[in-house]
Amino acid sequence: MSDKKEVVITFTAWTSHCADGCCTDYGTELTVNGIKAESPYIGDNVAQSIEFVLQQLGYAPIINKE
Repeated sequence: MSDKKEVVITFTAWTSHCADGCCTDYGTELTVNGIKAESPYIGDNVAQSIEFVLQQLGYAPIINKE
């Protein structure tokens, strides 16, 4: 029997087209345990995604980018 806590992480890809069809926008939303990140593009950025997930799990992540 496992005593590990479950976490539900959902990536949702989306696409949007303007009314005349000349423009397309797309991204990936991220939801952790039912809480959706504010940015609809967060799933496209690895560092922001990891930071959001860890924050939702109660951590204070320090992300170093080199």
